[in-house]
Amino acid sequence: MKTMAILTLAAAALLSAYQAAAEPVPADPMVRCRGLLEVAAQAAGIATPAAATVEPRGADGCRFSELRIDLGPGRSWTVGTLSADGLDFARIYQDRRLEAASLRAKDVRLKDSVVTAVLGPGPVRFDAALDYRWDAATGEVEVASLSLSGPGMGEVELSNRRGSVQARTFSLDSRSRFPVLALIGAGDLKSLSLRFRDDGIVDRILTAGAQGLAEKDAGSSEAERKAALLQAVQNQVASMSAGGFPDAMVVPLLAFVRDFPAPRPITLSAAPTGTVPMPALLFGEDAGDATPEELFRRLNLAVTY
Repeated sequence: MKTMAILTLAAAALLSAYQAAAEPVPADPMVRCRGLLEVAAQAAGIATPAAATVEPRGADGCRFSELRIDLGPGRSWTVGTLSADGLDFARIYQDRRLEAASLRAKDVRLKDSVVTAVLGPGPVRFDAALDYRWDAATGEVEVASLSLSGPGMGEVELSNRRGSVQARTFSLDSRSRFPVLALIGAGDLKSLSLRFRDDGIVDRILTAGAQGLAEKDAGSSEAERKAALLQAVQNQVASMSAGGFPDAMVVPLLAFVRDFPAPRPITLSAAPTGTVPMPALLFGEDAGDATPEELFRRLNLAVTY
């Protein structure tokens, strides 16, 4: 009995400590929305973003205007407007998890050395949207929409459904990967649809890549280096046939890259046959006996071009 009493007191003390540490949800909607900026900064390990205006949107949303996000030297993002809906504030503040959200970012402007290395020094402006929801009972997450679009760049639209996704995937205290990559790259893939429409971004990537090779291949022109990069991509895709991938998939992919630097819209869809763990497929993590090629074949990928 004495031992039971000690255990009971210890459990009560631990529960009291947890309750004291758990951050309460602010009752004031304005304070609640401003607090999200601090939560996001803590999760990302950056300075708290500054917003010109902060507005509550009903019981489960917030809207920010002229949001400035500083990521470090030479890296800053500015968002004209960011609307966040479908938020469970108790989960965010007390459980430190973002298990569902509907986000809309308008007029995102990047000043980012990392992006410049890929796309060149020209301006980068786009709109973005993300809608997802996790079902704790089934462990399934549905990314109903993840999209990026901008003039002079193009548009990417992604949707997918995955199973065996754990709660820690949505933890705001986990910094193992960039949050969006963690969301995309968790669990086992059930279905996927990806559509890409070019409006200049392919040419920007090829041009930046050719400029990056200037020091290694100083004797060639930029046009020659771009042509070499394009040929390398074509060779890589063409080699998929020798790897056993069906022509129905390889032929449209090859037509797509042969139309660089201005390809037509392309759509990819996957209806996996067998288990396709996303961490193994995207990040090279252990997939047991399955090789990367085997995982890719399991996708049952269909390409329309």
